[in-house]
Amino acid sequence: MNPSSTIGRHKISTRFTANVRIYYMEYSTNEELTPVYAEFLKTILSNPTFGGGQMANSSKKLAQFLIDLYSNVRSKFSIDDHRHYLFTPRDITNLAFNLLRYDINEAQSLIETLIYESSRIFKDRLVDIDSKMRYDKILYTLLKSHLRYGEQLKDTFFISKVAQGQSSLVPGLPPLGRIGKQDFHNMIE
Repeated sequence: MNPSSTIGRHKISTRFTANVRIYYMEYSTNEELTPVYAEFLKTILSNPTFGGGQMANSSKKLAQFLIDLYSNVRSKFSIDDHRHYLFTPRDITNLAFNLLRYDINEAQSLIETLIYESSRIFKDRLVDIDSKMRYDKILYTLLKSHLRYGEQLKDTFFISKVAQGQSSLVPGLPPLGRIGKQDFHNMIE
């Protein structure tokens, strides 16, 4: 009963479908998703640990960025290319929830976290270097147009901050903090 584009679709007999009502619902449009995720992000960013709750004012702009990123990725990378290129609004929800895991104090670190986390959710599914380069082009074009952010996040890792006395928004999980490539190598050695 899933749409034809999903994995695990099975044909249903016409005898069964003649006796039941079938309802199919499309994914929400960008205009419908924007207020939902704007309010969702406003709630997350109003938490005092996110720069004292000051970043909640930018929730609508961030929601529009995330929804445009999602719709661009969904249109450029289809399930016809690879079966696992199934992108849904659930990916945006996961991205927003994952922000709770990071130590974010200012707008700059929020944008860097969005870049990193969106790459983990969308870019890590892509199978070849050409697709990943196309994704980067989409991401940084949208960052420049929506958030006026022109830098590229390279050689950066986010690792668990395992320190005593540090509280986390997600119980049981330590917050994640940014670390550069050189610092990461020094820490490993």
